[in-house]
Amino acid sequence: MRIAIIEDDLSLASKLAADLVTDRTTCHTYPDSKSFLHALPRESFDACIVDLVLPGMDGRTLVKNLRDRGYDVPIMVLTARDFEADVILSLEAGADDYLVKPAR
Repeated sequence: MRIAIIEDDLSLASKLAADLVTDRTTCHTYPDSKSFLHALPRESFDACIVDLVLPGMDGRTLVKNLRDRGYDVPIMVLTARDFEADVILSLEAGADDYLVKPAR
């Protein structure tokens, strides 16, 4: 399984990737939406973990952009934003799940 982590907090992204890596799972981290979108044509992923607050294009816009392109892998939003409106809007944009940091 290949997981993309789009997270601007490099420390958190590294820790999350280290926690998820197994002999059958690899993780690739991207600090922003632009770098992820740039890599997407040559990379394939089985799932994505997306922060909402990203430099440039925010995570919700990224999710909508991916869904509009027909990208149908599972997408989980992992963010510090715990407002009900953020959850609803993210799910409406196409996220499959929403988890508030810190997740344990």
